[in-house]
Amino acid sequence: MFPANPCQTIQADDGGGACGFNAYCNFDDDQSVRLNCKCVLGYKFIDTNHNKNQIEQTMLGSNLRVFTYKELEEATDNFREELGSGGFGIVYKGALAAGFHMAIAVKKLDRAAAKESEQEFTNEVRSIAQTHHKNLVKLLGFCNEGNHRMLVYEYMSNGSLTSFLFGSTRLEWNKRAQIIMGIARGLSYLHEDCTTQIIHCDIKSQNILLNDDFIPKISDFGLAKLLRADQTRTNTAIRGTKGYVAPEWFKNSAVTAKVDVYSFGVLLLEIICCRKNVQTEAATEEAAVLAYWAHDCFRNGRLDLLVDGNEEAMIDVTRVERFVTVAIWCILEEPSLRPSMRKVAQMLEGAVAVPNLTVGSNLSSSGPNSSIFSPSGDFAFGFWPLDTDSSLFLLAVWFNNTSPQVVVWFATNNTNPVQVPAKSTLHLTQAGQLSLFDSNGQEVWSRDAANATGVSLLDSGNLVLYDSSGALPWQSFQNPTDTILPGQSLGENSELRSKLTSSDFSTGRFELAVQSDGNLVLYPIAIPTGNVYRAYWASNTQYDKKLQLVFNSSGSLYYQVENSSQTSLTSAAMYSPTDFYERATLDPDGALRLYVYPKNNNNNSGSTNTWTVVGMLPANPCQKIQADGDGGGGACGFNAYCNFDDDQSMQLNCECVLGCKFIDTNRTYLGCIPDFTVQSCDEYQSNQYMFNEMPNMDWPGNSYEHYTPTDEDTCRALCLADCLCSAAVFQGVDCWKIKMPLTNGGQGMSVGGKALIKVPKTNASFPAHGSLNTITVVKKDRSALILIISVLLGSSGFLNILIVIAAAIVSFSFCNRTKDKKNQMEQTMLGSNLRVFTYKELEEATDNFREELGSGGFGVVYKGALAAEFRTAIAVKKLDRAAAKESEQEFTNEVRSIAQTHHKNLVKLLGFCNEGNHRMLVYEHMSNGSLTSFLFGCTRPEWNKRAQIVLGIARGLLYLHEDCTAQIIHCDIKSQNILLDDNFIPKISDFGLAKLLRADQTRTNTAIRGTKGYVAPEWFKNSAVTAKVDVFSFGVLLLEIVCCRKNVQMEAATEEATVLTYWAYDCFKDGRLDLLVDGDEEAMFDIKRVERFVMVAIWCIQEEPSLRPSMRKVAQMLEGAVAVAVPPDPSSYISSIV
Repeated sequence: MFPANPCQTIQADDGGGACGFNAYCNFDDDQSVRLNCKCVLGYKFIDTNHNKNQIEQTMLGSNLRVFTYKELEEATDNFREELGSGGFGIVYKGALAAGFHMAIAVKKLDRAAAKESEQEFTNEVRSIAQTHHKNLVKLLGFCNEGNHRMLVYEYMSNGSLTSFLFGSTRLEWNKRAQIIMGIARGLSYLHEDCTTQIIHCDIKSQNILLNDDFIPKISDFGLAKLLRADQTRTNTAIRGTKGYVAPEWFKNSAVTAKVDVYSFGVLLLEIICCRKNVQTEAATEEAAVLAYWAHDCFRNGRLDLLVDGNEEAMIDVTRVERFVTVAIWCILEEPSLRPSMRKVAQMLEGAVAVPNLTVGSNLSSSGPNSSIFSPSGDFAFGFWPLDTDSSLFLLAVWFNNTSPQVVVWFATNNTNPVQVPAKSTLHLTQAGQLSLFDSNGQEVWSRDAANATGVSLLDSGNLVLYDSSGALPWQSFQNPTDTILPGQSLGENSELRSKLTSSDFSTGRFELAVQSDGNLVLYPIAIPTGNVYRAYWASNTQYDKKLQLVFNSSGSLYYQVENSSQTSLTSAAMYSPTDFYERATLDPDGALRLYVYPKNNNNNSGSTNTWTVVGMLPANPCQKIQADGDGGGGACGFNAYCNFDDDQSMQLNCECVLGCKFIDTNRTYLGCIPDFTVQSCDEYQSNQYMFNEMPNMDWPGNSYEHYTPTDEDTCRALCLADCLCSAAVFQGVDCWKIKMPLTNGGQGMSVGGKALIKVPKTNASFPAHGSLNTITVVKKDRSALILIISVLLGSSGFLNILIVIAAAIVSFSFCNRTKDKKNQMEQTMLGSNLRVFTYKELEEATDNFREELGSGGFGVVYKGALAAEFRTAIAVKKLDRAAAKESEQEFTNEVRSIAQTHHKNLVKLLGFCNEGNHRMLVYEHMSNGSLTSFLFGCTRPEWNKRAQIVLGIARGLLYLHEDCTAQIIHCDIKSQNILLDDNFIPKISDFGLAKLLRADQTRTNTAIRGTKGYVAPEWFKNSAVTAKVDVFSFGVLLLEIVCCRKNVQMEAATEEATVLTYWAYDCFKDGRLDLLVDGDEEAMFDIKRVERFVMVAIWCIQEEPSLRPSMRKVAQMLEGAVAVAVPPDPSSYISSIV
C-alpha cells in the first residue's frame, strides 16, 4: 500500500492529521493493514456514524468541547439561575463536573427565532473559536444536538460593564481607564491580529464582561462578520444596537472595521462620563446626546463638565482630555477619518500622539475649524491672524494658554513667512503631503512626507507628520523659525532667524547659526539684500567638532561640542517646565532671550502672569551688536544709538541722535536721518554750525581721524573746520572725528566721553523727543522786530540805547496788555503745542465758512485749509454763541481734554480761536467723514474694515481711560463722534462732554451727559460715574458696527428687533448670531470673531457697572488675547436685586 504507514505520513500543520483533532492513530501492519482512530481519554467521537453536520466539521481543530444537552442541563441545575437575556436567548449560570473546577455561563439560543438564532450560533462559534486574547471572553464549547443550540463560556463574576457604569456607585477612574485600555486592545486584536479579521458589529457596554479583577472581556459575537485575508470591507444588512451604530450602516455603504471604531468611541465616552449615550433626563437639552455634548465641551474647553464630581478624573485631566479627543476621532461621520483600533490603542496608551489631522481632512482660515490643539491644550496650530492686517493669516504654532499668546513656529518659503487670505485651507492629501492653498486654490506652501497618514501637535509644541509605522518624516522642531522650546535642539547647519519687528514676521536682521565648523554664532543680516555682516557673538568652540544647541526638557539652555562637556548659556534651570512655559526666542533686536511664563497662576518664585526674561545672549546687545566698516547700522541703524536696560525689562532701546528723526517710527531698525541741512563742502559754513552735546556717547570703529593729545575746544574747532565731520567724540585727551552716517552708536555710563553733534545754529537747541514745541510768531510783532533791528544797525550808540529802552518798555506794555486779555483757557493751554488762531485766519481758511461738514448741539463744523505752506486740510468747529454758557463749557472741556492726548485713534486738535465772542476748534480734516455715514449708508461696508475700526476705537478709549496723565471719560461715544481718515482708521472726536479725573480719582458725580441710546443706566440713578459709562456706550456702538444698523430702529422687521441691544442678546442666547449679520457673507465666514465681538458687547452693556470689563480687558478680548466668558443677560443682575 502507499503510503506504507499512513499514521506516520499523514500529519497536519493546521488540520487534524489522519484522525482529526483530539484523536490518535494506530496502524495494524501485520493483519488488516488498516488505520484505526481513537479518542484521547476524556473525549468522545463527534459522530460515531461519521454523519458530521456543518458546524461540527467547522469546529474540528478549535479545541472546543462538544457538550451534550444532558451535560449542560445538569451543569446548570436544569437552567435554574438566569444571568441575563438578549435578542437571541437567555444566559444561565452553571458549573462543570467537579474535576474541572470551573464556573460557566451557558447561552441558550431561543428556538422561536430558529433561523436567526441558527445564524447567530454559527457566527459566534466560528468567530470566537479562532480567537484567544485576555480581553475576549473565552468560549469553552458548544452544544449542537437536535434543536438545541448552546454556547458555553467562562463565567464572569462581575457581570457586564453596564451595571458598573450606570449604577448608583461610580467605578473609580483608574479602573475605568484600565477597562478602556483592555477593550481597545481586544478590538485591535480582532481587527488586525486574527487570521481572519473579525468585525464585532455590536460593541456596547452590555457586551463587555468583567472578571474578578475587573479585566474587561468582549463578548457576544452573534452579529460578527468574518472577512477573508484579502477583504477589507463587506456589504451586509444593518447590525448593532441603536446609539452605537455607525452612520454608514444606514447609507448602504460597504462596511469596514471602522463600524467597531465608531461604536467604541461612543462606549469610550460612556465610560469616561459614567452615563448613557442618550439620556433624556439630562440637565440641559444640549447634554441629552452624549456624543454631541462631549464634542461641545471639548471645543469650549469645559471637559470638567464631563467628569463633574469625579475628583480622581479631575486630577488626571490630561488623560481625560486625551481619551475624549480619541473618542471624538472615533465617532467622526466619515469612516476614512476614523483611526484604526491599533492606532486608537496606541493613542490611549500615550505611545503615539492623538492625530489632529488625518488623510483627507483639512483646516480653514475661515470658520470654526481654523486650529487644532496639543493634548494638554498648551499649544495650538492653525491660522494665526496678523496684528498688522487681520485679513491675512500665518500658518503657525503658538502658546495657547498665555496672555499674550506667542507664536513659536510659522510656515516659511526660503525664510519668508507664508501669508494667506481668508478662506485659505490646509490639507493632508492622499499622497501624504501637507499642503496650504490660498483662497484661489493655489498651493502656496507644502511639506512632502511620503505615506504620511496624520498630523499631530505634541504637548512639547512640536508639529509632526507621521506615517503608518509611527515614524516622523517631518517635524517643526527640525525646521525652526525664531524660537526653540524645551526638548528641542539645533544641530549642524541649523539656524534661527529673527522677525523684522514684534508684529512683522518678515525675515529680520539677525541670525543664530550652528555652523559646520563647530561654532555657534550670532550674525547681523542686511535688509533687504541678506548680506551677512561680522558676527557679534560666537561660542569660539573647537573647530571640526560637531556642536549642538540644546534646550532640554528640564529647562536648561546650553551648547555641547561632540564628546565634550556642556556650556550653559543661561542660569534658568530653576524654572521647571512643569510649572512654567518656556521659550528661547531670537528677538528682532538681535538678542536670544529665554522667557518664562507661570502655569496655573504659579507664583512661588515671585513671577507674575506675564512673559518674563530670565536670561539672554549676548548679555548686553548694545555693546556686542556692531557693524562692519563696510556697512550696516549696528543694533539700531544709522544715526541712532542704543541703550540697554539690564535691571528690569532687559530690553534694547533705540533713539535718534539729537537733531535726527526716525525714518519710520514703526520700523526703528531703519535708523534715523538728519532733521536739518547737513553741512556742504561747496562753501565755507563753519560759522553757521554749532554742537549739541550728548554725554556718555560713542560710535566705536566709526571715526576717520583721530587726534591726541588735544583738548575739547580744539576738538570742536577741528570738527567745525571740516565739512565732512558730522560729529566728534572727545574723551580725556583723545578726539575722534566722525562723518555721516553714524553707526554702532551706544550710550551708557560705561561708555564715557562726550559726543558733539554738529547742527546748524538755527537748530541749536533740540528738545526731548516727542515734545517739539510750535513757536507761534505774530506777523506784526515780527515786523516790529525787523524794524528795530534795522534802526539799531543804522543809528548812533546813544540813540541805540534809547531805542532799546523804548522797545523794552513797549514790549513790556504789549505783553501786559496781551496777558490781561488772555482768559483762563489760554493760560491752561500754555505748553499744549496748540496753535492759537485769529478769527480772521479761520475766516480766510474756510472761505468765509462756506462748506459745512456737519452740525451738532453746540455748533457747526466747516471745511477749510490752512495757508499753503502748511498744506493741511482742516475742520473748524464753530461753537454756537446762542448757547453761550453751555458752548463755553464745551469749548473749555474739549480743549482741556484733547490738549493732553496723542493717539492714532483720537482726532488731532491743531489749535483754537478764543477771540472776543468767537470760540472755534481747529481739527485735522477726516476725509471719510463720520462712522455714521459709513455704517448706515446704502452699501454695507466690508467686515474686515469694520473689525479694524472696532479695535481702533477700543484702543483709543483704553488710552483715554488708562494711559493718559489724567483719566478722561469721554461721556459721548457714538458713531457720529467717530471720524475716519483716508485709510479708514477711526478717530474718536468731540470731547465737549468729557470729564477729566485726577490720578487719585476713579469716579465723579456729574449731571447726565451723552446721547440717548448710548447713555449708561447709572446716569439716571444719581450714582457716581466712572469710566464704565464709556464702556457701556462702546458696547452699544460695537453692536451697531457688527450689525450695520442703529441701536433703535423703528422700521425693524420684527418688534423684538427694534432695540438692538435686546435683540442681540436674544440672538446670542438662541444661537442665531447669523441673524445679526444676515446677508454679510464675509462676516458669516468669520462667525467666530463675530461671536467674540457680540459676547464682548453684551459684557459691555451690563446694567451693573461692576460687571462691565475695563477697556483694557475689552481690547484684549476683542484681539483674542484673552478668552471671553459667556455673558449673562445684561439686566439679570439688576432684576435680581430689585
